[in-house]
Amino acid sequence: MNETISSANKVWRDALKKYPKTIKTQRALSVGEELLALHLRASGIVDYKREFFFHPERRWRFDFAWESLKLAVEVEGGVGRFSQKSRHTSYVGFENDIEKYNTATLLGWHVLRFTMANIKTGDALTTIEKLRLRLYNGKSL
Repeated sequence: MNETISSANKVWRDALKKYPKTIKTQRALSVGEELLALHLRASGIVDYKREFFFHPERRWRFDFAWESLKLAVEVEGGVGRFSQKSRHTSYVGFENDIEKYNTATLLGWHVLRFTMANIKTGDALTTIEKLRLRLYNGKSL
């Protein structure tokens, strides 16, 4: 698996060199989210939805979601020694994230949160694989 992660990381670094820094999308692309998507695809995990709206009234989204399993993944930006300022690290942003995650839990979702460091080392992928397996097999957490 580490070879797959290393290979995916290299592919991502090479791709970043080829494309302009700004890409027009509905929201800014997160390097962490894109790298995790690359890791998931490299591991054969493609049954997720991106930017999934999970709440019936709020416009809250999960970065990645497996709706049938009620499994969500959030890539936390703006954490780490050299990170840029992020909405997630402001007091109000942090409070809003807490409300979102707690509401998701009350709705029955399993929410995993990862930093860029977790993704680069492969820890995020390993954790996602383990929880998906447990949920698919119906084992209690």
